[in-house]
Amino acid sequence: APTWFAVWLQLNGATNVIGMSARFAGGAASTVASLTSAGLVASTAGLAGYALKQASNLEQTTLAYETMLKSQTKATAMVSDLRKFARETPFEFTDVVEAGKKLLAFGADASQVKGILTTLGDTSAGLGMGNEGLGRLSVIFGQIASKGVLQGDEALQLAEAGISVYDLLAKKLDMSPAEVRKLGEQGKLASGTVIPLILKGMDDQFGGLMGKQAKTLGGSMSNLRDTVTQALTDA
Repeated sequence: APTWFAVWLQLNGATNVIGMSARFAGGAASTVASLTSAGLVASTAGLAGYALKQASNLEQTTLAYETMLKSQTKATAMVSDLRKFARETPFEFTDVVEAGKKLLAFGADASQVKGILTTLGDTSAGLGMGNEGLGRLSVIFGQIASKGVLQGDEALQLAEAGISVYDLLAKKLDMSPAEVRKLGEQGKLASGTVIPLILKGMDDQFGGLMGKQAKTLGGSMSNLRDTVTQALTDA
């Protein structure tokens, strides 16, 4: 099957890719030209197969969301939102889809998913966690939601990711970190109360960082992959 890069070359030629490579890496443009001349461009038959595969993947994704949301209309709307999210951020569509599924599985309302993903994505970008960071943070917050309270295990996982949750909550609750920790040990940090506060604190600290990362070479290439894949799927 052709790579996403080969598909892009077949659809648009090497000019745009060479220009982007030159903008980010100078001498890399010659490398792209060499790859092109070496025959990286996909065959027409391979391109059609790739497009069909991506269309099938999108269909399966929509079906999975329809099962979770119990509504074809809601599923179609959410998948459309997630595709747009992937195009505009440094995260791959597959990573965004899986993170969204985790949030829904742990009880997040469909209307909240995109907003939560935005905060988690900004935080992941700010902490340099990569694509897997979105899924990792989704699981942690899902665990907090499913348990009904913030416990030490999840606080530790957030700390390991670079988020000092007790310090963050202390600022929001006008308490000391030690006092917040004690409340946690007593099982008094209800998820319905602390999750919005934690997300707000993360947004205050990391808000907008996905946009900055999307302008880097890695982020631009990720956006390019999503753009090419979605263009083929919609063809």
